[in-house]
Parts: sequence; C-alpha cells; structure tokens
Amino acid sequence: MLLANLAKSDSLSRLLTLKRPAISSLSSATTALDQLLDLFNAGVHGKFNPSATYEYLVYVFADLAKVLFLPLLPKESSADLCW
Repeated sequence: MLLANLAKSDSLSRLLTLKRPAISSLSSATTALDQLLDLFNAGVHGKFNPSATYEYLVYVFADLAKVLFLPLLPKESSADLCW
C-alpha cells in the first residue's frame, strides 16, 4: 500500500526506466515496471504468494498512467477530466 501512495508523486515515474536485477522465481524482466506487472499477474492467480493480495498495484499503474498520458492530452481535454 505504501508504494500505491508513493506513486502519486511525479518523481516515482522513474519506475518506468528503473533497472533491477531479474527475480528468478518471478520474472526474467530487468525493469521495475515489468517486474511489478509480472508480480501483479502472478499474484492475481495465486502463483507467487497465495496469502497476499496485489490489488494495490492497480493504483500504482493508474498513477503511472496519469504521469505518462496526461501531458499528451490537449490542454482543453485534460481540463475536462475528473482526476
């Protein structure tokens, strides 16, 4: 849940390019975002840690999407959005 709250900061957009060592039990990916996506996918299906819940990662992905795509919208369109 802490990561979901931290993702509201624009500075956390570095997750998009952050490189991490691959986690052999989870993913061969070396970028943090790909590892989070793999964790979410494995977690939802109970393959990584059946006792944990991973729905908080949805909030991280949503906040990162705002950082990525909101600046691409025309000014008048982004004013109409209810974030």
